[in-house]
Amino acid sequence: MCKKKILFLAKYAEEINYSFENEWEEDYCKNYHKPLRLALENTGHTIISTTDRDYLCKNSDIDLVFSVYYNMNFQNSDAYISLLCEKLSIPYLGASPNVKIIDNDKALAKLIAKELDIKTPEFICINKHKIFPKKIPFTPPYFVKPRFGSTSRWIDDTCICQDYETLKNKSELFLKADIDVIIEKFIDGVPHSMPLIYGAPVITTKPYYIKPTCSKVFGFEAKMNGYAECKISEDELVNSAIRNMATRYFNEIQRCDYARIDFIIDKTKEIYFLEINTTPNLGLHGGFAQTLLDEKCFKTYDSIVKHLVELAIKRSNK
Repeated sequence: MCKKKILFLAKYAEEINYSFENEWEEDYCKNYHKPLRLALENTGHTIISTTDRDYLCKNSDIDLVFSVYYNMNFQNSDAYISLLCEKLSIPYLGASPNVKIIDNDKALAKLIAKELDIKTPEFICINKHKIFPKKIPFTPPYFVKPRFGSTSRWIDDTCICQDYETLKNKSELFLKADIDVIIEKFIDGVPHSMPLIYGAPVITTKPYYIKPTCSKVFGFEAKMNGYAECKISEDELVNSAIRNMATRYFNEIQRCDYARIDFIIDKTKEIYFLEINTTPNLGLHGGFAQTLLDEKCFKTYDSIVKHLVELAIKRSNK
């Protein structure tokens, strides 16, 4: 094996004593960034771990970049590291800048789904420069959330709006904070997620589904505090349909090394595309890694990380 110099970028990438604002941040460090760093160190390559997002601007002697940074408090920030790598001609693991933009823009992601004849909830987009429409072109209930970004920080049950006035008031809270919104037809159903890793064929699993235990919506609080049950779907008809849709979508948007594509299934078993996440949680106990392990796609957590690294190295050598 040719030893590579790999830069690992993450909020908690370094082996230092962090000061955490809350329990979920401590859990994020303990069960996501730290295990990921240790798994990278076990690949046999030289790993440089840092929280410095501008490290590459000062040190370009790197063979490969693996960044799990996202939501850096400026629009389209998710594409920043891959754009920088493209500018410096440094190989990187993950998604190209244009694919990151698709991930970042929920409306654009849905338009691609529609082009592929994959159902997605009806939607419209509103920004602070537009007059709020007097009529929504589809019936309630509605679901309103930020259009841009890959975080669920502002998403909770109050995003479900049963009538126009409630929707307008909730939307204006976002718009006054300079947050563009996407308004969707609310689908009362069960979220399903499909992990995907690039390859020939694409590595997929059975989708896993999530049932929040204290809310209707799997939002930020439910994610960060574990208020949800995560199980692998055993419905083969649903699994086959989701695998087909997810694989078609994933192949359409290349280049992307790994991703999670989210769907929701309503009570009639109609499947709707929700969004794609090109920086899914690769944590030790997260749904992405655990499903790959439970489905025997990989033997260990370390082997998942090593596979992703070797995938990126192989591509960079072409």
